[in-house]
Amino acid sequence: MQIFITGSNRGLGLGFVRHYLRQGHDVWACYRSDPGGLAAIESPKLHRLRWDVGTDDGPAGALPENVDLLINNAGIYGPDKDGQSLGKVTAQAMMEVFNIDCIGPLRVVQRLLGRFSGGAVIANISSKMGSSADNSSGGT
Repeated sequence: MQIFITGSNRGLGLGFVRHYLRQGHDVWACYRSDPGGLAAIESPKLHRLRWDVGTDDGPAGALPENVDLLINNAGIYGPDKDGQSLGKVTAQAMMEVFNIDCIGPLRVVQRLLGRFSGGAVIANISSKMGSSADNSSGGT
């Protein structure tokens, strides 16, 4: 399989990269500016790709011809919790979060359009912050 993962330099994204490489798949691992944990992985099946999904610029590097699984994992939290309280959050901060967390996945899908194989899967990952079912943490 050809796997394409955004936000793959740390956390869940890096975990997905390691998982799919162990299974022998080809992985295109995207990161914004710092390859982070990707730098330590040596595999001929790993294709590092610098791509800031918060801009309309495309990736710096070649895209796969076919994509079987896209995991849109890139995202930001925004200001610290205190900066996200109703009285302190700014429209500019929210626009930055919206741009990367919501419009970013759209940019990726549009850029890969025409490369999805028959039966391809697009997975959009969110954090607990995006949950409508678990709204108990509150405050942001």
